[in-house]
Amino acid sequence: MARRFVAQTEEQKLLNEQQFSEVFLEYLQILDDFDASIRNQMQRMKSIRYHVDHGIEEHPDLCKRLYREFEEQKQKKNLYNNEQKRKKA
Repeated sequence: MARRFVAQTEEQKLLNEQQFSEVFLEYLQILDDFDASIRNQMQRMKSIRYHVDHGIEEHPDLCKRLYREFEEQKQKKNLYNNEQKRKKA
């Protein structure tokens, strides 16, 4: 009887290790994907930064207008999201 208990305990330990291994590997994959996404975003920013810097010098009024429009859209989106949260609550 003691041997069977030890065998069950060992089997449970292996099962727990296997479950943990699966979760841990999934966690590592998510971290790796997230890291790759961040690196891609940084690369995109670097690649367009040159054009943006020169465009600001050449078109300051256009940049101000576009920035205002961007902020207005962001504010509308935030208001909409807040309204949706209130409706759900």
